[in-house]
Amino acid sequence: MEKTQAYQCLGTIDPLPDLIQRTNKYLLDLRLAKWITQKQYEQLSIKPNEVELAHLYYLPKAHKLGTPLRPIISVKQLQQWSTVNMCQDTIFCTIDVTDLYTMVPQIEGVLSLRKMLDQLKLKQVGKLKVETIIRLSRFVMKNNYFSYNGQ
Repeated sequence: MEKTQAYQCLGTIDPLPDLIQRTNKYLLDLRLAKWITQKQYEQLSIKPNEVELAHLYYLPKAHKLGTPLRPIISVKQLQQWSTVNMCQDTIFCTIDVTDLYTMVPQIEGVLSLRKMLDQLKLKQVGKLKVETIIRLSRFVMKNNYFSYNGQ
């Protein structure tokens, strides 16, 4: 985070209440503009007593100079995803790209998502229209918070 300056430390300021309010307003705007259905609005809306900021966890890369840290995700989440999205002939691989998440420019990230969805000739994913996915991805890219080491 320090190297790329992609994130700003908020200290002990809790961004969650404002984030909840902005997210629910954005979803309501999408609902009123008919980008999402009432059911989707209800599924996506945030209930303040049911959420907390994501927590960032790391594993040290002991084999690298300076022992950099690698962010990790829940293995349980990966297992749940794989049962739905992977089949017997799926080739699953990982790559290690330095500072990938913090180095993806927001605009180009969203444009790449649109290009991929266009190349797949998808009009919607599940019950969400591609344009709605693009709008939501823009919102997520600009409203990304996590908790690390009490901050």
